[in-house]
Amino acid sequence: DSSGKGRNGVANGNAQLDVGQKKWGSASLMLDGTGDRVNVSDNAAWTPGTNFTVEAWIYPTDLSAARTIVSHGSGNTNNEWRLDVGTDGRLRFTQTVTGVNNIALQTAAGEIVINQWQHVAMVKQGNTYRFFVDGALVYST
Repeated sequence: DSSGKGRNGVANGNAQLDVGQKKWGSASLMLDGTGDRVNVSDNAAWTPGTNFTVEAWIYPTDLSAARTIVSHGSGNTNNEWRLDVGTDGRLRFTQTVTGVNNIALQTAAGEIVINQWQHVAMVKQGNTYRFFVDGALVYST
């Protein structure tokens, strides 16, 4: 964690740094989709409020299964969310608010492609949700 807030992650599976494929700095996080992840301790900062943004640089190499980009699950069914990519290249966001997936949004198919760096973001402002890919708005409620 470079923020200085002590939110350091712990690698699981064979999550590793890849110096050959990177967007920024000297390496990127490589997850092969079979149990790899980085766990970060729960924190109130992960609980979305009225306005929030979830974003990441991604380089998917395979979309044969849905791929989680980032998620939060605290065991509290009112505080779980996930940003992922479906097998058809849809960027998807789900959030559990009252014990069920109250929010389930997705872009059109093909927004995410393999073997290419892409910046993805899901932005919530009040009751409006927006998805961006490489800075371009691709979905809005």
